[in-house]
Amino acid sequence: MSREEKRDLIRYRLAAPATIESEQSDRDESFQYLLTRDVSGGGAYFKTEQPLQTDADVKVKIFLEVGKLGNLPLSGHVLVQADGIVLRTESTGMAVKFSTVCQVIPVC
Repeated sequence: MSREEKRDLIRYRLAAPATIESEQSDRDESFQYLLTRDVSGGGAYFKTEQPLQTDADVKVKIFLEVGKLGNLPLSGHVLVQADGIVLRTESTGMAVKFSTVCQVIPVC
């Protein structure tokens, strides 16, 4: 069974603007502006050439255009906020698992 088939939540492949903040960074880049590669209710993959360390606690904000997400009872744009933890890093980015329920806030 592939990794894609094991997922319980719908994963949306989209490049959405996001920020990640970490107090555990050993660098000056404790706040990063990034793009997502994909997003689900349980986490997201963020494109970056400077991923944070595995197990770093992070605060995530993702800015989404709701029309790209299918049949949601919202329109316009939303801000998704969640705390999370870096699960894995790669040369192209990092995977973050949300450790709290996502807050979805309409912005327009």
